[in-house]
Amino acid sequence: MRPNQSSDRPRKSGRRTILRAAGASLAVGSLLSTAGCLSSVPALGQQVRYGEVDAPEAKSPTYRRWVPAPSEAVGERSTMDPIVFRPGEAGADEVGVRPMGGIPEALTRARMDYFGVGFDRYETVFSYDPVIVALGSFDAADVTETISAGPYEHADSYRDFDVYERSAPERSVAVRDGAILFGSAPEARPALEAVIDARNDAERRLTATDETFAALTDRIGLHPAVAFSAGTDADDAKAGGLLGGELGPTRGSAWSYAFDDADVYHRNLLCYERDVDLTERRVKARLENENEAIDAAAVAVDVDGQWLRIDLRQSHERVRDRVGDPVPAPPQITWTFDREHESVRITHRGGDAVPASALAVGLGGGLEIDETARQFTDEYETVADGDAITVDTSERAGDDSVVIVHDPGDRNDRTIVGSYPLE
Repeated sequence: MRPNQSSDRPRKSGRRTILRAAGASLAVGSLLSTAGCLSSVPALGQQVRYGEVDAPEAKSPTYRRWVPAPSEAVGERSTMDPIVFRPGEAGADEVGVRPMGGIPEALTRARMDYFGVGFDRYETVFSYDPVIVALGSFDAADVTETISAGPYEHADSYRDFDVYERSAPERSVAVRDGAILFGSAPEARPALEAVIDARNDAERRLTATDETFAALTDRIGLHPAVAFSAGTDADDAKAGGLLGGELGPTRGSAWSYAFDDADVYHRNLLCYERDVDLTERRVKARLENENEAIDAAAVAVDVDGQWLRIDLRQSHERVRDRVGDPVPAPPQITWTFDREHESVRITHRGGDAVPASALAVGLGGGLEIDETARQFTDEYETVADGDAITVDTSERAGDDSVVIVHDPGDRNDRTIVGSYPLE
């Protein structure tokens, strides 16, 4: 086995590495807490510029019809924080960078198999771990043709969805016109059915059982990117967005991203427990120590009972300066893994073509992998449909997986795009 080559490349323990290693259900709180993509250390001698922040109007939160209430099938609310992303409205071309440096996109695109539509053609992508919902204008027949040509087999139907399943690794997908539901983990079928039930029955939705979530979605609406986090206690100071629990325990929080021709807008919305002393003066005193607020061209604070809304506006140029060079989107690929004794054959079975130099294959449980001797660069310049390599797994540890990492350069933007457990 080759030594861990990932340690030879420049790496930072930054937010993108942490989020992509953690996975969607653990990432939203950190996403909220770094919404401005800025350092947490305030600039000495600078002050927050308060003023009007006229953000683009939000659309109706239609995504919430897909959010089921807590149950045995989907787990507890606190572990299933939704992420909503609108690929066609993300503003990468207009602003010059993707929302949050590409984190919402990476937490959806990189985890989905390819179903013939293409991620950028989805109108809305909604993740409620372990289910990802992709909505758009496409025919089920076109999707099922792609699915049937890959590793999936038709299992049965549930309500008005056709359900397909695969193994190695276990995945499930439900399809109807305009909707694809992808079960991104083993034994995700019950959660997938719970999402379908919520779509068809308002009484089975989270909005029917959680007043805070219902109010959050009413107030935050739908923007190009939206993320939610369950309530936090006061010790979880940064887990619930800008300020987070610093002012006291929260019931829940949300973050949204929007833009217009000149500026980018970040909205932080928090619902605090009733016994929290929430005043505009107290909020502004704490914002003086927040670099996200100090760096903004304008900040607006609104306190409404136990609700706090903080809006920040920045120019496109300032956002580009802060985020840095555009982060390449990770590829969306269906991988298959065929195991035989002490080796695994990895095959690209549809989706984006990607430079072989941007893929690293190794053994491990996350982004820090021990790269295998065999790599795609040994045989290919570009990895596309049908391309395959066989890797040796004889030196694996007991709980290792075969992991495929998208690593397009020496920046801190690696993403896991394929994984196969070896237990």
